[in-house]
Amino acid sequence: MYLSPYEHWKKFHVCRLGIDPHLFSPLPRQSSDGIVEILCVGRLTPAKGQHLLLDALRQLLYQGHNVRLRLAGNGPDEPSLRAQAQRLNLTDHVVFEGPVNQDRIRSVYAQADLFCLPSFAEGLPVVLMEAMSMGIPCVTTEITGIPELIGNGIEGLLVPPSDLDALVRALATLIHDDTLRSSMAVNGRKRVLEQYDLRANVERLASIFTEQINP
Repeated sequence: MYLSPYEHWKKFHVCRLGIDPHLFSPLPRQSSDGIVEILCVGRLTPAKGQHLLLDALRQLLYQGHNVRLRLAGNGPDEPSLRAQAQRLNLTDHVVFEGPVNQDRIRSVYAQADLFCLPSFAEGLPVVLMEAMSMGIPCVTTEITGIPELIGNGIEGLLVPPSDLDALVRALATLIHDDTLRSSMAVNGRKRVLEQYDLRANVERLASIFTEQINP
């Protein structure tokens, strides 16, 4: 709209991304002996902020939380992340899952109590939709399109990018508050069902093309 004359604004349509909420539906929680499982799914790259998440994990452990972090994905930051985990004495608390295909990803989600994506740069991450659809409360950053998906305090918790203290506080809040986790799990899945159902959004996109061809 900023770049276009007013008379052309009517040509704009918003058609959202989506996932299959029937495929990514809540699964029974896999027991982890009382350990709070934090999951991050994504390429191991600087933009995703996984180094900051390791720093947050160290603080959570120092505060006395019984937590474990799973990093699903691979990428150029893997050697430095492994080195950081060793330097911070986190090797017993971090699991590098490696690349995970669609056949296995749901079982990885099923192990998670919390999902965290502390990115510095994103569009609208599909992995957040997947986690929300599976009823996993999310902590992520308040950047670009993410606030369209997650209302802070409603479907998840949003923190400023690169703010380690805020990230630790948000994760600790959800670790402590079972009621808040439960409400965010329900609200997150509801949000996906209402606005990010892939089938419904594909049908809407098709109708937009049909209207342009046959006005």
